[in-house]
Amino acid sequence: LPRMADASREHSLPFFLRQVAARFGDRELIVADGARLRFDEAERRSRRLARGLLADGVTKGTRVGVLMPNGVDWVLTWLAAARVGALVVPINTFFQARELAHVLRHADVERLFAVSRFLKHDYAERLERVAPELAAQDGRSPLRLRSLPYLRQIRLWGDGDRSWAMGGETALAELGEREGLDDEFLGGVESEVTAG
Repeated sequence: LPRMADASREHSLPFFLRQVAARFGDRELIVADGARLRFDEAERRSRRLARGLLADGVTKGTRVGVLMPNGVDWVLTWLAAARVGALVVPINTFFQARELAHVLRHADVERLFAVSRFLKHDYAERLERVAPELAAQDGRSPLRLRSLPYLRQIRLWGDGDRSWAMGGETALAELGEREGLDDEFLGGVESEVTAG
């Protein structure tokens, strides 16, 4: 049994990411919309973001919705969440309010990470249509929404300043640093994330 667990860890995303970053560090992992991300940057930035997720209470099994277009932010968010064992629920950026509400409710999304805008889509406004009671919520406290009973937090990447939302990558990374979560702590968490 211990050999199976070790083999499973060797095929986990945290292990794989460290391996490809060591091997292909200066090569580009993704180029999208004028933004470029190298393998070593993806490992470093997702590690920093993962520590912030842990400081914020995201752990193994937490359902994290990601409402972002294909690009650097989506890749980093997915990598960070997967590093701590969270369950990532990708959400189509073309979903209208009704479809968005359906996915958030039926996938039991606890944390939603979203860009504030993409193309002509205003996701902050769309989320307010999904859950009108958001307007009365303070994002610094866990959300309590009758329409989305499992959703406890929304974090917005970009300029969508709303009282019910918290900040994105930078805010999370800074939270991890303030809480003193280091790479050793993250490594302990990652060692419990296994493939399959």
